[in-house]
Amino acid sequence: MATQEAEEKKPAGTQAGKRYKCAKCASEVLVTKPGQGALKCCGEVMAQK
Repeated sequence: MATQEAEEKKPAGTQAGKRYKCAKCASEVLVTKPGQGALKCCGEVMAQK
């Protein structure tokens, strides 16, 4: 139970070493520096691959 609670409290944002992909144009991004917020492409939030 503690693990689920910890996961729910994680701040939203990008994670270093993770790939993100655009659902519209198929562009991919590899994050080298994590940050808050979300990556956007073609006006939509990119999904973690």
